[in-house]
Formats: sequence, structure tokens, C-alpha cells
Amino acid sequence: FQKTNKDRFQIFCTSVLNILGVLCKISIEKTREIITKYFQNIKKITIIRQLSSSRKTQLEFIEKLLYNYIRAATVTLSENEQIDDDEFNDLLNLHIELLINQGYKEKILYWLKQGLPYPLEEILDNLLQNDVIDAATYVYQRLGNNVAALNLLLNHLRTIFLGISKENPNYDEFSKYLNQCISICQSSCEQVEQVNPIGSSERLALAKIQNDNEELWFTLLKKVNSFFDDLKSDTEGKYSEKFREYLSMNFQNLFKKMCKYVRIKIIMDKYNSPEFKEKIEFNEFKKMLIQLIHSSSIFETILTKGKKVFDTNIINLFSLFVNTSVKEKLVSHL
Repeated sequence: FQKTNKDRFQIFCTSVLNILGVLCKISIEKTREIITKYFQNIKKITIIRQLSSSRKTQLEFIEKLLYNYIRAATVTLSENEQIDDDEFNDLLNLHIELLINQGYKEKILYWLKQGLPYPLEEILDNLLQNDVIDAATYVYQRLGNNVAALNLLLNHLRTIFLGISKENPNYDEFSKYLNQCISICQSSCEQVEQVNPIGSSERLALAKIQNDNEELWFTLLKKVNSFFDDLKSDTEGKYSEKFREYLSMNFQNLFKKMCKYVRIKIIMDKYNSPEFKEKIEFNEFKKMLIQLIHSSSIFETILTKGKKVFDTNIINLFSLFVNTSVKEKLVSHL
């Protein structure tokens, strides 16, 4: 039939193409066979549109096409696989929508990292409305909004915390998102450290970014510290002693990492501010300050960075000052 009358065969293919959705309802497998066997020369985007009444099959064909686009760096796309920019943008939007609707939220982050030009600002609302936290955080970071990314994770971390109990410890999930928060703070600071400003205006702009990045750490610190308030008000014994120790350990670990990126003077100034004192648990902060004083690695970092600015004599004086007066004064104060 295909060989004997091409015109009639083309009419037949067009008719079948128009009822692909109906055929999928009868048999997805048979419809897939028909498409593979007879529609090789039909544009893929046309086939995908006709599958709108069978979302699962539509998703399958979209991903086959996208895999070919990912491979396009080494393999030339066929003519029927090529799509103009506007159609491709719509296709990528549809892909995210289908992943959410078909219950594949966990796959979205993988696809976003494949180098395809997803319209990030357009898909962000969809991700937020459907609580696709990991992917939405990634999109915020790609858009350069680390503050929004951190706040999104902190709100989710709060939700996880409220769901923890003796019967449902869920430590792994809590650690996962706390580490993601720390990672955002670290990467923000490391990006600034790699910049070498030239003029005074660039230095001022860089100082502003540095201050904003340091503020990310304090936002995280205050949020984690707020969990201790919940522990204090836990009169029903919801949280186990093991979790209290676990939280304290994570709080101190967070502070250690923070000290590698935030200037100690800023930490002390912030601690002395009324706004900060009201929100930080003194006992936990006390433990961290003692660790800060006795942590040789932190002082080693200070001295290493100091070598870039101070001459040897000043470094020696600074080292002596740190190891004697500061330690004595702070320990006695605590």
C-alpha cells in the first residue's frame, strides 16, 4: 500500500495522525508502533501535539526528542527533529508541566542540568506552586537570586523540623536540606573570593556583595537557632534527647563553616547588636565562641589571609594578641 500509491498513503497518514490521541486510548503500544513505522518523516513536534490526550505517551516522545537535542553536539539532528525557538520554548515548558502532572517531580532537577534552554523565569512559578523544592532552588540560583533560594530551603527545613518526632526522626532529610543551605552560603562567598576588583567602584560593589553574602550566613544561623526555641517549648516530649544533641552538633558545625567565610569582627559586632541577641540562644552561641577561641584552624586561616596584607612583624603581634589577650578576655567574659 505504501509503495503502490504514495498519495493515498499520505492521506491515510494524515488521517491517522489526526486521531493519534484516540488511538492511544485504545492501545498505547500499538499507537507507538504505528508512529515508529509510518511517521518517520513527520515533524516530531507535530506528533507530540497530536498526543495531547495521552499525556504519558506525549511525555515519552518529548523526552526522546530532548535526548536527541542533548546529543546534538556530536550528532546532527534530522530535519523532522528540528524545531524553531518559539516552539522549542513551548515544548520545554510543556515538558516541566508533564513531569509534574505525571508524578515525576524528582526528575526535573536532572533535566534542568542537561544544558537545555529551559525558560527559567516561566517555569519557576509552576515549580513553586507544586513544591518542587530542589528544582526551584536550582532555578533561583541560576537566576542569581541566592537570597530567595536560601529562604525557600529554610522554609522547607522548618516544615521538616516540625514533622520530626521520636517516632519519626527523619534526620537524613533534615541534614540534606541544612547542607544545601550551607552550600548556598559557601558558594556565594567563594564566587566573590575569585573576583579581583580593579577600580574603586568595583571594590565598593564587591564589598556590598560580600556584606550581602555574609548576611546569608546570619540568616541561616538565626533560623537554625530558632529551632532551640521550639525545643524549649516542647512540654510534651515530642523531641528526643538524641535529636537535641544532634541539633546542637549541627548548629556548632554550621558556625565552624561560617567562620571560614565571615570576618570574626563582623560576627562579634553582630552578636553585640540587640537585634541579634534577641534571636540567638546564648548557651549555644557560648559553646561556639569557646570553640572559636580554641580552634587553631580558624586562627591559622586568619594568619594566612593576614599575610597578604600585613608584614611579618604585624603578623607576629596579631598572633600574640590572639593567643593571649583575646582568649583571656573572651573566656573570662563567658
